[in-house]
Amino acid sequence: MLCHVCVAQENADGLRAQLDQQQRAVDQLLGNTRVLEGKLAEAKSKKETLKARAASAKTSKQIQEMIGSLNTSNAVVAFEKMEEKVRARAGGRAATGGGQEPRPHGGSLRVRQAPTTGAHGGWQW
Repeated sequence: MLCHVCVAQENADGLRAQLDQQQRAVDQLLGNTRVLEGKLAEAKSKKETLKARAASAKTSKQIQEMIGSLNTSNAVVAFEKMEEKVRARAGGRAATGGGQEPRPHGGSLRVRQAPTTGAHGGWQW
């Protein structure tokens, strides 16, 4: 009987050692899982940041393209064409002797001077 007790005790001691080893392995796995979850959360955050930066860059590029398409030389060319049309109309009236276009209300064009300040600091017209 003594041998049965010795064998049982050896089995119990072996199982206890395996249990302790498995418990350490489980604890290590749980710790590694927490580290991995933290790294995944960090990667997700970086991904969202990169997506936001990419969207911002895309929007900035579109704005720059729009600003570039609003070329001031186009506005200058349009202004010069308008100026030529006005000169052509004015030249046409001068050649026909018309001088002035008729006013819609029959009134004449009166030119006013800008107000100035008088000797006493008040506005004068």
